[in-house]
Amino acid sequence: MNFKERSRTNHISTYYPEQLVSQDTFYIGCLKGIGRIYHQISCDNFSSFGVAKIYVFKNVDTSCDFVENHLIKRFARVKIERLLTDCGTEYTTWHVDAKPKHKFEKMCKSMSIEHRTTKIRHPLTNGYVERLNKTLLDEFYSLAFRKKRYESIEELQLDLDKFMDYYNYERTHQGYKLKKNGYNIPVEAHLAKSSKKDLTNKLGFDKEKQNKIDVVKIRKEVLKNE
Repeated sequence: MNFKERSRTNHISTYYPEQLVSQDTFYIGCLKGIGRIYHQISCDNFSSFGVAKIYVFKNVDTSCDFVENHLIKRFARVKIERLLTDCGTEYTTWHVDAKPKHKFEKMCKSMSIEHRTTKIRHPLTNGYVERLNKTLLDEFYSLAFRKKRYESIEELQLDLDKFMDYYNYERTHQGYKLKKNGYNIPVEAHLAKSSKKDLTNKLGFDKEKQNKIDVVKIRKEVLKNE
């Protein structure tokens, strides 16, 4: 059985929000007068709660800015334990001696976040965020660029924020972890009252025992932190 076949049955095991968060750099395309644009994106591997920010560069400065000034604020209610990325130079280096000095590695260490990397040339290892990239491509970018001509990345970011707000707080999610535990939208699982004790439950959450989440109130509080 090859890697692609195994990936259909093997899944990343996470048992509570922010145990593992995936991050990726995605090439969106070119904007006239601006050039190539990318987004930095993260997705929680338990709740599928996502965050995305558009940049004109693909480098370590943008990857760090995304975590420090966007991801952490959006995930303010919970502590990120681990970040999973590919082996791109915006995230790490292959030089063993230089790795501790890499800006992204140093940032993770300063925040007490464990940084992990995927196997080289195996994007499916980071399947959660790759799937979110596809969702954005199919449900947002492909439609947005047909309907509107964007003059700046700020203008595009405003519409992207609206879609991510819809994705996290309104859109019914089909992920097996959410379905199995009775959640309908990412924010419900993202803010669930869970802890490391859930490791022994093997995703055996009982949603009826959880306090109900006021989605509208939580959304307003998250936006205030930005």
